[in-house]
Amino acid sequence: MHESSIIDSIIDAVEKEAQNKNLINVKEVELEIGSFCGYSPAVIKAHFDHFQQVHLQENSKLKDAKIKFKVVPGKLLCKECGKNTTSEHKVIQCPHCGGILSVRSGEEIAILSVK
Repeated sequence: MHESSIIDSIIDAVEKEAQNKNLINVKEVELEIGSFCGYSPAVIKAHFDHFQQVHLQENSKLKDAKIKFKVVPGKLLCKECGKNTTSEHKVIQCPHCGGILSVRSGEEIAILSVK
């Protein structure tokens, strides 16, 4: 189950950020999710909620945190014509010339804010 390792990584990073900001309680975590990352916001939210209920202790900084998402389209570059394009779905053929596209971004998950 890959989602568990992603949630573990997110939880670790958020806890470090909360500590760096001297937050007593985290109310909100905002993630930026590339449309090519392979994880839907709904699946990440479900795993995050489950983690909160099952694994977090009452005194955890994250026990009441809500998770929000900003989904960004992937960016692609054509190897033939050099044009950039964006897409919500991974495509391999350039819409301009039919050439092969390479992924420039959209596979990442990043923490935008911890409040």
